[in-house]
Amino acid sequence: MSNRTRWDAGDTTGTVATSPQQLVRTRELINRFWDGVSQTRLTELSFSRICGETPIGYLSAYLTPGTRCLDFGAGDGSLLKLLVERGCPTAAYEPSTLSRSQIARESLEENTLYLGTVGTEGEGSFDVIIAAEVVEHILEEEIEEVLNTFRRYLKPGGLLIVTTPNNEDLELGACYCPVSNKVFHRWQHLRSLTADSLNAMLSQGGFTRIADHRRCDRSGGEVAPANR
Repeated sequence: MSNRTRWDAGDTTGTVATSPQQLVRTRELINRFWDGVSQTRLTELSFSRICGETPIGYLSAYLTPGTRCLDFGAGDGSLLKLLVERGCPTAAYEPSTLSRSQIARESLEENTLYLGTVGTEGEGSFDVIIAAEVVEHILEEEIEEVLNTFRRYLKPGGLLIVTTPNNEDLELGACYCPVSNKVFHRWQHLRSLTADSLNAMLSQGGFTRIADHRRCDRSGGEVAPANR
């Protein structure tokens, strides 16, 4: 049976609680989630704010001063700021309107190495694209579009750098909303990836693996550089 009886203290009649349902995510709902997060202290828990210097350290050989970068999924601009501080001219792709406003509040717009924001349409000539903790959030029907966007914005022979949690147990990352009776991942992760499945995804976009780097921290992340 899908229903169960739950008895509360002092309750002599009992109430029937429907089993929690998985939240079905849409682009509108995801945008609303990140717009809401951007207005709270939850931004202090972002990967780039807490761990951003770690992947940049691993990849310092690719991120020399003058390297044109695109921070894909820039959030509040924490990683973007680190790249600019390294002397890398950097642009941001960020779908959340409120997060883009946060980047402006960080005074990055006053830095000549900040190249502004880009959308999914158009082309660019970036040496490196960094998608830090992004691919696990992408809706299945949007993966092909995102991979095509990577290709459009990279120079021939350019470098795509992707980080993602390694073999994450999505159920243990879930939370429950008693108002809607829905279960969903607390950070809106839609898939769990390993080195093999990540590289299989990227190869669909025509990218060739250069290397995988694994590290043990709160996310167990994968850093996977690949080139066009």
